[in-house]
Amino acid sequence: MDKIFRIGKTAVGLLVIAMVLEALSLAPIYKYGYTDKYGKVLIQPTYQRASDFSEGLAAVAIKGDSGLKYGYINKSDKFIIKPQYDSAQDFSENLAAVDLGDCRGFIDKTGKMVIKARFKAGTQLCKFVNGLAPVCTVAKSLFGYIQKDGELKIPAQYDKALPFSEGLAAVKLGGKWGYIDTSGKFVIQPEFTNAQDFMDGIAAVSVSGKSDYYPAPPFTFFKAVLSEHWGYIDKSGKLVIKPMFVYAWPYSEGLACVISNDSLHGDQFYYIDCHGTKAIDRKILRGKPFSEGLAAVYLPGTLHWCFIDKTGQITQTDADMLFSPSEGLAAFGIQNKP
Repeated sequence: MDKIFRIGKTAVGLLVIAMVLEALSLAPIYKYGYTDKYGKVLIQPTYQRASDFSEGLAAVAIKGDSGLKYGYINKSDKFIIKPQYDSAQDFSENLAAVDLGDCRGFIDKTGKMVIKARFKAGTQLCKFVNGLAPVCTVAKSLFGYIQKDGELKIPAQYDKALPFSEGLAAVKLGGKWGYIDTSGKFVIQPEFTNAQDFMDGIAAVSVSGKSDYYPAPPFTFFKAVLSEHWGYIDKSGKLVIKPMFVYAWPYSEGLACVISNDSLHGDQFYYIDCHGTKAIDRKILRGKPFSEGLAAVYLPGTLHWCFIDKTGQITQTDADMLFSPSEGLAAFGIQNKP
């Protein structure tokens, strides 16, 4: 724990602090809405949570009598699926994972439960890609992959599992992460401390340390104990960017967010190109992956988040929290004032 706070002076520190605040229920409270790429508010901030638009719908949450309830709105801010779920994730291949109590199932865009809620609910990212979605069994808490008929195609045998991306999926087995293909065959053997999705033909992996990355739905801070040895591999498992980062995100549109640490400048958040070279010459405190040519960032000396393009040009917003755009809209948050 001492090490976590030692490296946490800037970007990493903010992530760790956010995790601690969340655990203590002291995290800032926001109301969420949606803006366009120019910072113009299109959907007013009235929701307790808000995710990216995906396939025309976005999961949002409102306060109910028994806590937050999630439903789906369209781009006209109309509920297409009424708030009724304890958790809800993005639509992918016309299906979305939703939680009812301790169980997870999948709905279609009418709200019909097409795959019965019989899997274990939780924070893990769960969506269909290549006709397969990772699920956790209730009986043994092991992960496998189901088809759209709800039947397991790849048996439940993994400690953790991520959705497929570019034909491969990261899975954890025996304490190490590797990558399988859609038949369940290991293409890259389990040898990494952590692993993320393949994007643009490469994936971020951690080769040492004690961190345990696990993505959470878009409504909460991701859970992680940060490692200092992240790099990138290609689909043969070969390291193409040496492990030199405190943390690294998947590539998106040719750039990736990374955090490095050096004795002179402390934690440094920036974007790298496919060669591992710094791509945007700006000091950035926090940021999100690029999407539709823009990334949401928080800059030194500013009061609000803004959009940045790949040349470093800035579009200001009034957002206290901001996400990169998806389908032309970006979720943003305004902090509730005392």
